[in-house]
Amino acid sequence: MNLKQKYKNVAQRVSSSRSTNGVLLLGILFLVVSISSAATPNPGHPWTEVGDGLVQFSMPTALRTYTLPDFNTTLLSSGLFGQGDLIFGSGASTTSMLPKDTNATRYLSNTGASNNPAWSLINLVNGVSGILASANGGTGNASTSFTGQTLARVYTLPDANATLLTSNAPVTLAQGGTGGSLATSTGGIVYSSATAFAVLAGTSTAGRVLQSGVNQAPTWSFATYASSSGTFGNYLESDGTNFVSVTPVVNKINRTMFIYSNAGAATASNVGFPAAPTLTATATNADDNTAPFVNQATSATIGNSSGVISAAFNYFRINYSPKFSALIRTDASAITTSGIWLGMFSSNPDNSAAPNIHAAAFRYYSSVDADPFWRAVTIAGTGASATISTTTIPVAIDTAYEMNIDCKSGVDCSFFINGTLVAKHTTNLPESGTTMGYGARITTLASSTRNLKWSKISITHD
Repeated sequence: MNLKQKYKNVAQRVSSSRSTNGVLLLGILFLVVSISSAATPNPGHPWTEVGDGLVQFSMPTALRTYTLPDFNTTLLSSGLFGQGDLIFGSGASTTSMLPKDTNATRYLSNTGASNNPAWSLINLVNGVSGILASANGGTGNASTSFTGQTLARVYTLPDANATLLTSNAPVTLAQGGTGGSLATSTGGIVYSSATAFAVLAGTSTAGRVLQSGVNQAPTWSFATYASSSGTFGNYLESDGTNFVSVTPVVNKINRTMFIYSNAGAATASNVGFPAAPTLTATATNADDNTAPFVNQATSATIGNSSGVISAAFNYFRINYSPKFSALIRTDASAITTSGIWLGMFSSNPDNSAAPNIHAAAFRYYSSVDADPFWRAVTIAGTGASATISTTTIPVAIDTAYEMNIDCKSGVDCSFFINGTLVAKHTTNLPESGTTMGYGARITTLASSTRNLKWSKISITHD
């Protein structure tokens, strides 16, 4: 190759290199212009223009300043929380999330130990302060408490300003009480004045009745005739509203009739009955700390009877609504092989567990009563027409019993032992036209003596 040809080849290579460099230069100039005009996160540029395809900021409409912590940390985000969750500081420079409680009516409380909050029920022991007013269901005071209830109870209070009855003070007269504390007494409560009650002590002497003097409190005394005109000392009677002092007249003498054993003697006194009672067989004095008693003993012969019986059986009728009352005491040694009758009869009931009479009475007959309990009996003329109830009161030896029978005309007869209702009969009542008397009788059912003591018997009727 000659020199001319070599120069021509060099000139061609220089020309090609210049073209390439020009193209490159034009590309670099384009990039510089594009970068210089592009949006960048330099100061002065809005946040809404920042984005790299993964992160984008939005919302600011003007220049804002956000101060970030100068340490590595995780920023809280709405994406970490659910509805109802709360953010709290769980430690120094540390935040945590308290999830909501799914139970209703839970409240935010300070747990005390860590002082982190928690959802809890309100603690009424130490989690409240102040006194709840009565308008909001409270008592309005801090001094009232209730004890004793084992279940939810309902107490109905008066819808008015009132003082409630308490055991702290006696119930007043206006509240239906006595206005005083009662001492132990076998008597009763009486008016001592127009505005006060008093306790009337019992009397150790049988046969006394409650009588009043003129404008005086009642006392225990005998009912006596004031004159030959046939009036008694005053007694208390209800006028439908109050008890008033009444002077009885002769035609009321049979409304209350009674007999009673005389203290220290083996005899009886009679008030109101037309004739004195009949005391059968051997009678002896048997007073004790309960009351004056007369003891009636049978012989040692089977079927022998003893006791007290009315002299006649024409003193009252069942349609007079009679009320029978008696105080007796059983044999001190035995009740077996015994037959006892006590009550109102149209004839003597001796020596039969089912006499053919009219009766409203108490019975214990060991020959037919398998267990030793008192029976309440009403008989309408024959033993086959009888209503018999076994009571829950046992017949025990050497025991005093207060026995009462309350018959309402043709309706029913109620039986009481020691103040407790033990039976009520509405069938086989004594016929209304039959006249009756009284008795307290014992029959021995063995070859040995049996005893029955009695202190008083009374009949009250309309």
